[in-house]
Amino acid sequence: MTASTPATRRPGHRPDTVLARVVTRTALRQGTWVWAIAIAATFGISLLVGHYGGTPLSVLSTAIQGPRWYLFVMLLVIVLASTGPSVAHGMTRRSFTRQVCTGAVLAALGYGLVASLVHAAERALFLTRGWDHVAVYGRRAVPAGPWALVAVDHAVVLATFALSGVAVAAVFYRWGGWAGTLALPVTAGPVLVVPALVAHVEPVELGNAVDTVLYPVGLALALAVCAALWGLAHLALRGARVRPTTTS
Repeated sequence: MTASTPATRRPGHRPDTVLARVVTRTALRQGTWVWAIAIAATFGISLLVGHYGGTPLSVLSTAIQGPRWYLFVMLLVIVLASTGPSVAHGMTRRSFTRQVCTGAVLAALGYGLVASLVHAAERALFLTRGWDHVAVYGRRAVPAGPWALVAVDHAVVLATFALSGVAVAAVFYRWGGWAGTLALPVTAGPVLVVPALVAHVEPVELGNAVDTVLYPVGLALALAVCAALWGLAHLALRGARVRPTTTS
């Protein structure tokens, strides 16, 4: 082999997707213990209440907040900690944003699959035990089917949390604390709005948007919010100055 011979590239190795794969793997690997806690709470509380003669209530919509906020915080930390080093090592800001957001969405798809399986399992538990599938505070339980729509809705909500974490961090990184704080209704507000737009993730209350908005319209609006968060993160990081890493 001479010096002019091109280096052999590993099959399937694409440097432009390394960060996206790292984000996805990290979220899925570390998410196992987050999901373990959520699953234990979902089934453990209902079984304990039923065992001691109480009226079991669905706690899935509460327990699943853990995985949602974990994705939010994980992506926020990744952007704040990795933007400077990644750009300093030659990655463009555009590539960094694309890969982080892609990894966030892929992780949300994996989390959404798990959430839909837990969702179906909780429904089956209540049916086999003869319990009324009612959520806390007397709200109607989350619809458990069709399963494919349950998986889609959970994935969209989880993607909203993940991309919101990216957007919050990107705005803080680019424009600082005051602007980042003032922008929170735009960057973090969607995590409160999107779950109310889709029909299979939250117990339904009177006046909830899913009672008045057609499902395809609500889902389209939720997807548009995700796209807007991705675009906002790109806009913020596109011209961000690389901040030096400080150590104590």
